[in-house]
Amino acid sequence: MNQIAALPRFCLFAIAYTHLSSSQKSPTICADMNFLTYARKKAEGFDESPFNIVDAVLLSWLSYTDFDTDPDHPLSLAEYAEKSEYLTPTPHLDCFLPKKSAALMKALHDSKRYQSILVLRQKRVKEKKGRVEFKATAFDLGDLIVIGFEGTTPCYIGWEEDFVLSFKEEIASYPLAIEFVGDVLSNSNKNVVILGHSKGGHIAAYCLYALQRESRIQSCYSFEGPGFRDKKVLDYLKSDSRYTKIVPSDSIVGMLFNCEDDIKIIRSLNVAVFQHNPLEWVIRGDDFIYLKKRSLTSSNLDKSINGWINAIVPDDRERFTKILFGALDSFEAQDFATFFRQFPRQIRPAHAAYKALSKEDRVFFNKVIRQLIRHLANPNVDKKAKKKKTVTK
Repeated sequence: MNQIAALPRFCLFAIAYTHLSSSQKSPTICADMNFLTYARKKAEGFDESPFNIVDAVLLSWLSYTDFDTDPDHPLSLAEYAEKSEYLTPTPHLDCFLPKKSAALMKALHDSKRYQSILVLRQKRVKEKKGRVEFKATAFDLGDLIVIGFEGTTPCYIGWEEDFVLSFKEEIASYPLAIEFVGDVLSNSNKNVVILGHSKGGHIAAYCLYALQRESRIQSCYSFEGPGFRDKKVLDYLKSDSRYTKIVPSDSIVGMLFNCEDDIKIIRSLNVAVFQHNPLEWVIRGDDFIYLKKRSLTSSNLDKSINGWINAIVPDDRERFTKILFGALDSFEAQDFATFFRQFPRQIRPAHAAYKALSKEDRVFFNKVIRQLIRHLANPNVDKKAKKKKTVTK
């Protein structure tokens, strides 16, 4: 969900074009920054300036990074930043946008606010058979522990788990996340903040629901995490004041499935699907710049994509997922970033995988894709169909 390079370019250009005629006016930018600039400029430590929402989004980004941790001898962010692999543009370890992550690590090394944060522990699980891509990291800020969950990477496994959200109310990452939070709470008497970006925010929100009676969970942040199919989860999140969900004005991922009512909308310097990158979210002081409503782009794509999902019964969503990722597994490229970087080389295996499908699966796959195109072309197609049905009656 979070790797924009994983989406077809023609889709991105189409969405960006739509944005030109639909974006709302935003406040004048004046001495504003992103969280990378914030890390470089924020001089006060946490004892002088308490943990805030900018710290939260920064740590949600950092939660994508692989840290080799030792719970008995945790290292600080400054100590990790002194290792060459964390400062190179293409680290050997997984992270979100390597060049920017390397710049962030350098800024954290020199930051009075962040340099002494300890990386207590990290749990990583990636299983093709179990359809799970999971990473959780515990950061010790002194008087507070922050647990960050990774969002989706370009890896097919993570994307398949995202698709599972469309036909199951629970995914394999949920019990792993609950266990991780429980372990951190049982090994410390400090309060805890749970958070994440994209799917990581969704997982953090589910943990708050599952561990709702745990009073030491101080707050929970979902930075453009998808919603929930389970109404019980949604109803609970609406009632818990510890929960905050942030989406940019052109939000797409954050509006998937059923979403919470009280969502905070913020300003981004990017447009359309590119707004999913939190490094482009505008910060003023110790907070974001908030807007009154989402853009028309976000509203229309919300109707289109959720309308398409709802037009397909859960069993067919599962069938479509199996067909799509079964075909992708036969490719040489095993992640979307590689797939689109080497796109000309992927055309032949893509065609071969399509031809290898049974006739029934090809007909079904084509039907679902046509439904998607119809919903993207006309966000109100379902309303018109219902109206036509009523008139006919």
